[in-house]
Amino acid sequence: MRRIAILGAALGLALGACSSGADGKNGNNGRSELVKVAPEPAGANCAAGGFAIEQGLDANGNGVLDSNEINAAETVYVCNGVAASGMSGTNGEYVLVSVSTEPAGANCQYGGERIDSGFDSNGDGTLEAGEISSTRYVCDGNLLPGYHFGDVYVDLPGDVVQLDGVTTLVGNLYVSGSVPPGTALAFDTLAEVSGEIVINSSSGCCDRSARGTGGCCGRGVPARNTGDSNPSGLTSVSFPSLLTAAEIIADDSDSLADLELPALTRVDYLEVENNGLLETLNLAGLQSAPVGIYVSSDGLRALSLPALTSVGNLQVRNVNAMTSFSAPALVKAGTLQTVNMDELTSIHLDALAQADTLGLGGPLVTTLVMPALTQAGTLGISSGALTSISLSALASVQLLDIESNALLTSLSLPALRNAYRLVVANNPELDTCVVYAINAALTAPLVNDQIDASGDLPSDDDCVSPPATETIALDGIADTLVIDGDYLDFDDAEAACEQLGTGAHLFWFENAGEIATLIAAMQNSWLPSDNGLWYGYTDATDANVGTTTTEGTWVPLSGDAAFNPVVPGATQYGFWVGGEPNGGTTENCLQQEGNGRFNDLTCSSALPSLCRIPAAPSRR
Repeated sequence: MRRIAILGAALGLALGACSSGADGKNGNNGRSELVKVAPEPAGANCAAGGFAIEQGLDANGNGVLDSNEINAAETVYVCNGVAASGMSGTNGEYVLVSVSTEPAGANCQYGGERIDSGFDSNGDGTLEAGEISSTRYVCDGNLLPGYHFGDVYVDLPGDVVQLDGVTTLVGNLYVSGSVPPGTALAFDTLAEVSGEIVINSSSGCCDRSARGTGGCCGRGVPARNTGDSNPSGLTSVSFPSLLTAAEIIADDSDSLADLELPALTRVDYLEVENNGLLETLNLAGLQSAPVGIYVSSDGLRALSLPALTSVGNLQVRNVNAMTSFSAPALVKAGTLQTVNMDELTSIHLDALAQADTLGLGGPLVTTLVMPALTQAGTLGISSGALTSISLSALASVQLLDIESNALLTSLSLPALRNAYRLVVANNPELDTCVVYAINAALTAPLVNDQIDASGDLPSDDDCVSPPATETIALDGIADTLVIDGDYLDFDDAEAACEQLGTGAHLFWFENAGEIATLIAAMQNSWLPSDNGLWYGYTDATDANVGTTTTEGTWVPLSGDAAFNPVVPGATQYGFWVGGEPNGGTTENCLQQEGNGRFNDLTCSSALPSLCRIPAAPSRR
């Protein structure tokens, strides 16, 4: 404080607009307002001399009020002698002037200096409160344009003006209190909030550590707000320019229908809970939520997070009206769960590659898209409507829980090689051999106590199919013999054999010894005997297999006529089943039956077949 004592009879003041307690004029943004008290010689300003109180902006920032910075229009004179106007004092009294720092507040928004003046009535040399006759404020400008320091409370619609022109709030924003029905609030310029934004939150619901666990709201508005903690009038809140905030909590409103945060790119934690009428939650620009997102408001129809790439914990719970959930750019998540979502039909996580815990589903979910997922800690999927699950990239999972999917018929995990526990249970339409196949493909297959498959894990005998083709060797036949296990008609069986090598056809005989060998092979179960096998003979003209013949004249498809035992009525080789061939023009293709003997059969029948690949193709 600077104190100036002046001998004189009166205080001549030019303070007409600045009576005690009046607000001062703010300085320009980014500059400080300085004050200097200087002697004033006798003259036009003070007939008997006195002091000039000069002020102006510190344009060069050196902390000194230079002569070229003085604003003459703002200069105040404190004069000796009798004033032409103002107050009069007793001759011989001192006039005191004090200049002190004024903190930011009602008189100076960003702080400044306070100038008090008055007569030293008791002569103690101190300007006491009762002696102050005039006060003037010289205020600083905003040193950080667009910034507001301290918490902001919006209890009534008009309170929004506190943030007019503010882009950065260093503090918290509390939006609550009683507002008229249909109130819509917009914070048009606000871009950053260092603390939390709390909208309509009940007080003291739970502590920070319990958030996101269900049934939990935010910390609530501090005790200063004595308005209604669950106002019925607020219908819409919009932050069109907000980019970042530490936390956003919007809980427990029975009227909020629209929450707009289209430009928000990062928030540490976002909680939207128990807003029964909330239908629109605009998070189009949100890219990151390191702590998490918790959404549980029954009225939401859809939740789209098109720009979100990473999230700590993302939980969507008890949103019974929501039909779709998508985060197509999300790459990494801690926990991601959809719980109690009665109307949810589709989940799209197109880019998700890694997650600690995934719990996805809903009774009506028919579409689940996660083509990029490669690694998960716990992965649980449960839906009453999902028919197919395909996780084509999943390579590693600690716990895979595919449970209670009533209509699931297909489960594809072609890349899975590492797992610690598999639970694939209570899926009544899913073949249990799927679990066997998944386990068999693991680098270290699991044992029974690591697998829950609604019973014992199926065995090799239950689930391993014989190969479609099998090469066999029989004594006395040097050529390669291949059993084709696919059930094909005669023409297709011949075509399949021809693909096996040069000169390959359905089997033909080259001598009587081969007949005996093949009959014995069938009788000894060296050949599949359930439905017999196709052999390469026909008594029909068939362009598909290249034969030209007449009924009763059997020819080999190989074209080798050097030895042909297939003669109707022939008995010398024990060739035909008794009474065969007997099909006339309707049965024109050769089948070996399970007893080893031969039969004429309708060519459109479907059987496995025996193929012959000559060791020396040039002889065919």
